[in-house]
Amino acid sequence: MRKQIEISGKIVKGRGRSKEDILPFNDKLKSVLDQDVYPGTLNLVLDGPLLLNSSQCTTFDNGKRFLWEVSALGCPYPIYIYRWRGCPLHIIELISSHKLRKVLNLKESDVFKLYINSRIVEKAPLIKQLAWYLLWYKRNSAYYGSESYKQFVYKLKRIRKLASQN
Repeated sequence: MRKQIEISGKIVKGRGRSKEDILPFNDKLKSVLDQDVYPGTLNLVLDGPLLLNSSQCTTFDNGKRFLWEVSALGCPYPIYIYRWRGCPLHIIELISSHKLRKVLNLKESDVFKLYINSRIVEKAPLIKQLAWYLLWYKRNSAYYGSESYKQFVYKLKRIRKLASQN
């Protein structure tokens, strides 16, 4: 059995987009995950970049969206990290068959711990780390909190791609 790595992030209010991003793929997700998916995500902001191994995930939407199975203490249901091509490396959205906030009695700003199989985590190359620090260091909650900063980052295509999951 592989070593489990503990990852923790702060719960934040999302953008309200997961329903429109995930629901069109509900049938596909149900067949792959063997469960219905709750129409919403639990959003976590990490303190630093976390690159996940794209060869260790389930993909959908023609390889543009990724799922990795993880676990959390006290959660009796399967949980999956959901990312998309271009997702900043400090952002994790979680999907499950149930509303995780309710099941685990979570609220905004709580620190939430996940346990990830070590083979899922990749060491980010130095260039990806530098790009992430340039865009997101000390601004890591701006992804959900500042639309203007997010739009600014979006214009920096080459740097943004380096600082993202792909």
